[in-house]
Amino acid sequence: MFKIQYIPFWHALETHEEVRHICVSTDVYRARWEQSAPERLLVYAPDPESTDPERMALTIGAWCDAEDAAHRPDPATFAAPFRWDPENCRFLSPGDDEGASHTLVFRAKSFAGGEYEYRVVFFRDRIVLEADYRFEGTLTLRRARWASLGEDRRSFIEADAVFNPNPCVHAMQYTTLRVPVTTGSTGDWWFSPAPFCFPLRLRGGEWMSVFPAPTVDELLFTGFSTDPGTAGDIGFSLDYSGRPEFTGGYRFPPLVFRFGAADPFAALKDHARTLVSMGKLEPPRREEADWWHGVMTCGWAAQAGGGQGCTQKAYEEYVERLDGAGVDWDILTIDDFWGMSYGVWDVNTERWPDLRGFIRRCHEKGRRVLLWICVKPDGLPDDEVYITGDLRLLDPRNPKYIRRLERCFARMFGHGADDLDADGIKLDFTGQVPLAGPAQCAERLYGMRYLYELYRLIHDTAKRVKPECLLDLQVANPYFAPLYDMTRLNDFFLPDEAAVSVMRVRARIAHAVGFGALVDTDHPSTEEYYRTAYTFGNMSLYATKKVLADPVRLGAIRETIRKIKEGSPRDPE
Repeated sequence: MFKIQYIPFWHALETHEEVRHICVSTDVYRARWEQSAPERLLVYAPDPESTDPERMALTIGAWCDAEDAAHRPDPATFAAPFRWDPENCRFLSPGDDEGASHTLVFRAKSFAGGEYEYRVVFFRDRIVLEADYRFEGTLTLRRARWASLGEDRRSFIEADAVFNPNPCVHAMQYTTLRVPVTTGSTGDWWFSPAPFCFPLRLRGGEWMSVFPAPTVDELLFTGFSTDPGTAGDIGFSLDYSGRPEFTGGYRFPPLVFRFGAADPFAALKDHARTLVSMGKLEPPRREEADWWHGVMTCGWAAQAGGGQGCTQKAYEEYVERLDGAGVDWDILTIDDFWGMSYGVWDVNTERWPDLRGFIRRCHEKGRRVLLWICVKPDGLPDDEVYITGDLRLLDPRNPKYIRRLERCFARMFGHGADDLDADGIKLDFTGQVPLAGPAQCAERLYGMRYLYELYRLIHDTAKRVKPECLLDLQVANPYFAPLYDMTRLNDFFLPDEAAVSVMRVRARIAHAVGFGALVDTDHPSTEEYYRTAYTFGNMSLYATKKVLADPVRLGAIRETIRKIKEGSPRDPE
């Protein structure tokens, strides 16, 4: 149901003025706009009999926080010139066009001399705030702020919880609107990036989601943040830590308020599907192989001394211990690090005199091998890397580095006499993006767009050599879903009893936005985790000698693997 009612001359009792008045009613929200307060949109529960006050007072506004000044709009210039289309004034049954919408257009002058145009677009399941800013000269952007006309004129949302889909070491996923939070790729880097979306719990327990809807070309920001004020007021912003420059104009990515979710994970899934329906991204088309679903094990626990312990001898002993304990594993990750240096993915033959032979022997037993790599460019010359300040990064647009990557992946995944014939990668240490200021690079990239281009280069290059190779990345984001096959849930440093609940939440985030990407459940090693984690992802074993010597945990591993091999049902949601 989608109904828009336009009242051209509605009598305001308080002011005795005749004003234009618009009411929107759908099965998930109601909204009211009055010309007497054109910068405010009131949003209510869908039940027309409800006496509850508004759930949201949306401030129709957005502004650029730039290096030179805060380009705030002047509320005194806010106007609402719009044309009413009678064709949109009708009832829509559930079988009618889900894309039906109506738009209100507003304009305001900037104190800095530019002009804003705002558009509020009503759909059956969501309200979208669009904005453009036109100005003279060049603007260096620090933050793009929505749902406000300045720091003291934010919106208001009647919500008692915010779900932050960006995991952190303390697993604090729930907070309130009064606490500023950021999702995307922050200092925690558990997901790099996490979804650019905040599910909010409204009065009565229903959830909604708030998220930007940029195109891939507009992924120039570092993170998406809540921008709380006083007394429950709230705005939202994109953080442009790289300080991109815009000449003549800036188009804000649309900000979407989507309603009607049962829980935060349903809200995240709605967010991903809405981005597809808006034409902002296409879901991936993965060439999935059956072996991707196998039992995983990682040799990190066998590497005494960390990276220096990544040797052929240590891994041969690790495999022998697993087999001797009756652990029927399928996929082995050779961890940090089998190569020469982090940026040079050639075999360290002192530690691995016959890595190709090791992988071949795994294949002969029907097993697969992933190779750990990271994005640190250690060992690469300066003319192949992206340098900003004292930060050195891989350069996804540098022809020299691209040729190096092609050679490395040809050796890692190829079938030739000198190739390793590995089956995929585990990509680590991701999350850093270029800094502001001067840069040495083939092409200047900003924020999430840098990560997107880096992952795309890695994905496309690897898949050209071996289409069924498995790309295991610590990413859970719908924009990046075409660039990975599996989300690694990443490190866990909390008490053992929290492992299942914490990692299940991470997995539910990954499943909600991954369009079918698998989940690597990672390294907790409790009996409960071994018996449970397979229900929300691939079983993943970091099996120390102590674990394999523990009859309780070893029994849990064996029994769970038996269930998996027998096809025991899973519940990835």
